[in-house]
Amino acid sequence: MRFLSIFLLLIVQLVYAACPRDGAVGSNGNCFFSLSFNQTSNQAEHFCANYFYAHTASIQSAFDNQVVLNMARDTMPNAAQVWIGGTYDGNGITWNDGSPDVYKNFGPNSDPGDIVLNLATGKWATAAWNTNIPFICGLGGATTNPATAQPTTSCQPPCPDEWVYVAEFKTCYKSIYGIDFSTADLNCRSLGGVLASIHSDEENRVVSELFKAGLGTSDGNSELLVGGKRTGPGIADFTWVDGTPWDYHPWASGQPDNNKGNEYCLEIWADRTDANSQKWNDCTCTNKYRAAVCKQPAKY
Repeated sequence: MRFLSIFLLLIVQLVYAACPRDGAVGSNGNCFFSLSFNQTSNQAEHFCANYFYAHTASIQSAFDNQVVLNMARDTMPNAAQVWIGGTYDGNGITWNDGSPDVYKNFGPNSDPGDIVLNLATGKWATAAWNTNIPFICGLGGATTNPATAQPTTSCQPPCPDEWVYVAEFKTCYKSIYGIDFSTADLNCRSLGGVLASIHSDEENRVVSELFKAGLGTSDGNSELLVGGKRTGPGIADFTWVDGTPWDYHPWASGQPDNNKGNEYCLEIWADRTDANSQKWNDCTCTNKYRAAVCKQPAKY
């Protein structure tokens, strides 16, 4: 039994070797990353657990608090506060990942409740559990859901180094930067993957959140290139380069428009802050994009 526990913990550590590019690494090597859409406290914890085998973040030191604060300010400049992963009973803290209660950073007059990090002051407060705000996930805390980690007969992780494992989809993702479509397609294939296809609201949101630039802007510098390719002039004349079905397509308002008859590729507006946030646009394949997303199936 002791061997199985050690084995599962080893698997968990290997699974989470890659921290998203816009994430931040804490003092113990744990990874923090932000999700900028609004959830209640329980929904945030479930999202971290279901999609990443993670938890809403526990903060164990002043150093880690500053790491999380800086990362959250950079990636969510319009947010006022974010959920972290603890509940305060007026005396002590219970962290969702099982971490010990060794550090507190409350502002004055904090009532019992679920803990939020104030991005203006850097202090903690509490909020009603059903408050809808962004949140921080943490990988590599005291427990990273080992009960749901998948034991295997080897110690191989489900994804190669520097790829991000999304447990809900059993899929690995990786971003490559400053690249046009043809070069991105070749590079993804050379890495064992392919430019990403997207098949649901959930996958679109996860990919957008993982690989956004965190600019908090709707300018033209934050496009995220994926593997859609036009096959003709019609609105439905697109396919995925990985050959999977064209079964999901959340186009932005007025898109696709094939402007000047030269927009044969597909980008996600991951950083827009208007009604077209995380919507799709057809685009010129020869542009150099901030980032492209590669995808491959996880080993398990």
